[in-house]
Amino acid sequence: MGGRGRDGEGRGSGVRKGNEGEGIWGKIGLIGGFRDIQDVEINRRQGQVEVEGDVGLSRSSCAVSSVGSDRQRATREREIVTWIARMGAVSIEHVRRRWSVGRSVGYGLVARLVDAALIERVATLPGDPTLLRATHHGLRYARLGLAVGKINPGQVDHWLACSDVALWAESEWGADALMSERELRFAERDSRRPIGSALVGELPSGRELLHRPDFLLTENGSPVAIEVELTPKAPRRLEQLVRAWRRARHVERVLYVVPSGPTERAVRRAIQNKRAEERVHLVVLGSVSRP
Repeated sequence: MGGRGRDGEGRGSGVRKGNEGEGIWGKIGLIGGFRDIQDVEINRRQGQVEVEGDVGLSRSSCAVSSVGSDRQRATREREIVTWIARMGAVSIEHVRRRWSVGRSVGYGLVARLVDAALIERVATLPGDPTLLRATHHGLRYARLGLAVGKINPGQVDHWLACSDVALWAESEWGADALMSERELRFAERDSRRPIGSALVGELPSGRELLHRPDFLLTENGSPVAIEVELTPKAPRRLEQLVRAWRRARHVERVLYVVPSGPTERAVRRAIQNKRAEERVHLVVLGSVSRP
């Protein structure tokens, strides 16, 4: 994620519109490619559920009897689990905003999915919001070949900012235009080549050392990397990344989403120092309006 280096392994597709240096949202639709589990069984408590098809559960159990009691609700609940799994970790407020539901409905949805062992609440530091992530069962239910999201209390702000950015990007480009870092890791591991990452070096083994963006957006058929940067990196490290993005010709351009202030100035300076203005653009976090 914006702030960490990553070495090669993620998902992706679709597009709508985009303004230079502004929007950022969506999901790149490789969902089909990730549905590599043909027959998944979720065993929980005293019941067993088989996950079949694209909508709902094939039959109820004491573990998930509250999920998918009708087709419409089952579809929404699967979409919620899938979105949470793709993002890695989100807050309940992001779920409410994503599906435009009120407080009571949102909490009810989350409670049912937690009771079904498809998502779980993860407590963070005092004063920070509780985060939601998909469980192993939830990932299988969503038919995604991803790992359970790893939540470090020190990265709560970054998880929340990335969820804000995801909602913004989806509203700008559509829900099928954005790939998360988790999906990108999976896709690059599967393809064994950089899809949306920047090459920053080489490991002793000779393997490429990659830095993955927080999101990869497909805009008019071209990949656009999105970095969410909340705090300024060391100038040398930041310039190294900007230079790597300037050279990443498999990516059309890069959007750095930053808060106004020191981080904005640091990123702007690195872009100017590396003469990367044509390929690396700045988006001030305050300009990302919430839907």
